[in-house]
Amino acid sequence: MLDGPARSPQTADLKREAPEAWVRCRVCAAEVAKTSARTEVGPSDLHTFVNPEGEVFELVCFTRAPGARASGEPSLRFSWFPGHAWRFAHCRSCGFQLGWRFEGPSQFWGLMRRALTWP
Repeated sequence: MLDGPARSPQTADLKREAPEAWVRCRVCAAEVAKTSARTEVGPSDLHTFVNPEGEVFELVCFTRAPGARASGEPSLRFSWFPGHAWRFAHCRSCGFQLGWRFEGPSQFWGLMRRALTWP
């Protein structure tokens, strides 16, 4: 006697082989972060900010971004997230600036929506 409904082998294979969706660098198309790594910081995972020069940035927050690398010294100056120092985030493949790495009470990547392509 079987416990529960029978599963077809094709259904099990589809679940195991389904690829994870990635956001990619707009310049070189390298994988930057899995869409499942989006994270809420404060009230949302999507934030709009204006820098001191008046440029508007729309940031998507990720817990992990293996296709990005942080560079520069951490700075609290003009940080959009209180208590978090920022460093630049660049594509590991081509060096294009993707956004920022924020470090403080929590660690996360704030990547510019316009610097990425979406699945």
